[in-house]
Amino acid sequence: LIIQAKESEREIAMKHMRQVFMQIDEDNSGFVTADELEYFLEDPALRKYVGALDINPEDARMMFRLLDRDDSMRVDIEEFCEGCMRLQGQAKAFDVHVMIFKMQLFLSRWSDFTVYVEEGFSRLNHIFDRPAPTATPFLMSPEGTLDVDDPVGQAESR
Repeated sequence: LIIQAKESEREIAMKHMRQVFMQIDEDNSGFVTADELEYFLEDPALRKYVGALDINPEDARMMFRLLDRDDSMRVDIEEFCEGCMRLQGQAKAFDVHVMIFKMQLFLSRWSDFTVYVEEGFSRLNHIFDRPAPTATPFLMSPEGTLDVDDPVGQAESR
């Protein structure tokens, strides 16, 4: 019974979100852009409607980035509805701890990567223990300007 009630709530919410999507998509392109979403959320009545779905409409640009899962700079109806369902309600303690865990894992891996890169550069410095050239000599004329007529420096060898 509880599962049926939750599923019914989800279906109703999805229906409402599809209606909201249709209102935002004024040009009927089948996609919503960040500008369309921002314009839509300027209307106080529509902000209240989105708020009634337990979605915070305060930061339209960030909301759009969270909805745009494929970074296409446009959101289709499925991305919109699924994204809104993810964004509904308050964050649960579990969600917050998952984010903390993922961030710590990322930072640990990033730290390992930076150590790896620094060690690689250090090895390269030991292998090539000489200063890097400041300019490619065969492309420069004796006056220090780029010699476009003799790009490989053949004039000096003649």
